[in-house]
Amino acid sequence: MKAMLGAPNKTAKEDHALFTEKEVKTNVYFYFFENANLKITSRDKEVIDSLTLICHDNSISLDYFLLDSDEGSLRLGELKVTKAFVDYGIRHDYLQARLDSSFALQIRTAAPNYLTYTYFGFGGGGIRDYYANNDPSAFIGETIDGVCLSEDPDSSFYIYDYEMR
Repeated sequence: MKAMLGAPNKTAKEDHALFTEKEVKTNVYFYFFENANLKITSRDKEVIDSLTLICHDNSISLDYFLLDSDEGSLRLGELKVTKAFVDYGIRHDYLQARLDSSFALQIRTAAPNYLTYTYFGFGGGGIRDYYANNDPSAFIGETIDGVCLSEDPDSSFYIYDYEMR
């Protein structure tokens, strides 16, 4: 990782996994770029266990990492949650902290990748509907601003505002 990205801006030795809310002992590396923030976790400091990317603009495309979609743009910051996202979703949540408000929608893919994709968006238009019915269809139409790629569904992580300081 360091050979490709250089020294991280910040590191940590633990993180809280989404959906399970358990504390995970792992090496966490934060990289802050002009167009995005990146969080990488690795238990052994060699293999990437999860990669979380939150984009600040629309410069990053997900065309390789996305379910088949005919729904407009495939760029973070422009891509919208569709019914297909909700139908394929296996887990969902609304993350709320002092300075954070984001939905999370997790999708598991089959062969050949066998990866877990957790998509994030800052949209809050459907938060009341989501909490009232625990229904991820409240996220339909919201913009996707980030993604976490991981092999293990219990190893999905978000980049919280406090982690960027």
